Amino acid sequence: MVHAIFCAHGQLAGAMLDSVCMVYGEVNVSAVAFVPGENAADIAINLEKLVSAHTDEEWVIAVDLQCGKPMECRSRAGNA
Repeated sequence: MVHAIFCAHGQLAGAMLDSVCMVYGEVNVSAVAFVPGENAADIAINLEKLVSAHTDEEWVIAVDLQCGKPMECRSRAGNA
């Protein structure tokens, strides 16, 4: 099974998840928000928690900005 994570600055990831759930119902998608006061280590921890729950599954991690902190952390989580 493929799982997906939206990881974005501010509340965008949660809003995207809400929209997907509105259209498709229950899905294998999670959201990770990068909010003021957090740093890259916080994002990495949140992504690792989600990915480590299903290590034998495939993951798609979508981010909002190329070269931003969520993308940097996504790259690390994908190599874990």
